[in-house]
Amino acid sequence: GDVYKRQVSTQSTGGAPFWVMSPWVVCGSYTGVFVCACVWTFVYACLPRLSPRVFPAYVSWSSTERVEWDIRCVAMIHAILICPLAWYTATTPELTADKVYGDNYAWYTCASIAGGYFAWDLGVTCLHLSTWGFGALIHAAACLAVYTIALSPISVSYTHLRAHETPEHLVCRLLLEKKKKKT
Repeated sequence: GDVYKRQVSTQSTGGAPFWVMSPWVVCGSYTGVFVCACVWTFVYACLPRLSPRVFPAYVSWSSTERVEWDIRCVAMIHAILICPLAWYTATTPELTADKVYGDNYAWYTCASIAGGYFAWDLGVTCLHLSTWGFGALIHAAACLAVYTIALSPISVSYTHLRAHETPEHLVCRLLLEKKKKKT
């Protein structure tokens, strides 16, 4: 399962079933990355039908220019959506209080939207590798990896876990370490 689901399940849901809690549940997970990649694919598929209505010159462009336009439009829509969300996320109390390990629903949503965008970007770059080149492929793959790792349990450090250690956990950990030294 996803880290996000484990974190949300430990928080109070006010008696509501876990899956009813909020739309953040889907957005802040690997499922959210997949859903967002599908949304970006849908937007990309709609652009060849919408662009000629807004920009009549679109139909006179070469197929390469139209593909480039469509890809750049999706990138612009992504930027318009993600920048305010990232700004909001960065200014939330959880993240301003703990800039290294702070997290919240908005952060997971932001990471899923960006991860979905870079998953879509990787797919489109593979389809149009001759146009975009190997550098764009590496960029898309690296960005997708960063957001995938950010949503994974590996991104939670030992120091972060120790920061949330209760006195009971501390006693158990110290007893286990003492027992380990004796054997």
